[in-house]
Amino acid sequence: MEADFSGIKAAVFDLDGTVNYGDKIIPGAKETIDFLRSKGIRILFATNNSGKTRQFLTDKLHRLGIECDVEDVYNSGYVAVRLVEEKGLRNTYVVGSNSFKEELSKVTNLVDEDHADTLVVGIDTRFDYERMTAALRAALRSETIIFCNEDVSYIGEGERIFPGAGAMTGFITNCSGKRPDYIVGKPNTPMFDLISKNTGIPCSEMVMIGDSYRSDVGFARNAGAKCILIGEERDDVVCVPTVRDIQGLMWTH
Repeated sequence: MEADFSGIKAAVFDLDGTVNYGDKIIPGAKETIDFLRSKGIRILFATNNSGKTRQFLTDKLHRLGIECDVEDVYNSGYVAVRLVEEKGLRNTYVVGSNSFKEELSKVTNLVDEDHADTLVVGIDTRFDYERMTAALRAALRSETIIFCNEDVSYIGEGERIFPGAGAMTGFITNCSGKRPDYIVGKPNTPMFDLISKNTGIPCSEMVMIGDSYRSDVGFARNAGAKCILIGEERDDVVCVPTVRDIQGLMWTH
């Protein structure tokens, strides 16, 4: 694949597995971000992690030595909140972290499973049988269902694999027989659309940088952006062994 990224105005980095593993920065990530900034390229971040707020993720990047503003950081939870607000959805049951529920409570009223008209599903690390039952009941009666993403797993702390939000969404889909009305995270386009809207940069002038062919490459292609895949060899996309190797590609602004 041709590795010419001249004319790119923004680079959108995935987080887990691309910039960091948990609280540990991946070697070369900061240097590559600094290199791209020196070329006049805006740096943004896009993650399917709905369990943490944008401010939490921004603070985490600061601790890793990466400078950014909260406006530079996008996650599927934030996009879901904006969608609920935009559509004026009410009576919402949430599968997700406490911080995700708190963010949603600012734009909709939260209810129990027996009064739900809307179901929003993100990652919930405490998703036990009781919560499964409540989520199923909410799904069966909800008029609108929103999934943050359908990632079955992710690489996190200690470079180990963990179940993703797909563990929750897969259960809900299989048991209720219902598919979501919206999936806001990668590889679907709502997050890229919001990034483009907020920055004023067309998707065609951005490059997505990540380690997942399905999530990151699919995200870029669906939105009409360019993409760089890290740590995997594919014939149909620009690939590099490590994030540090991105500096060796052709960049002009």
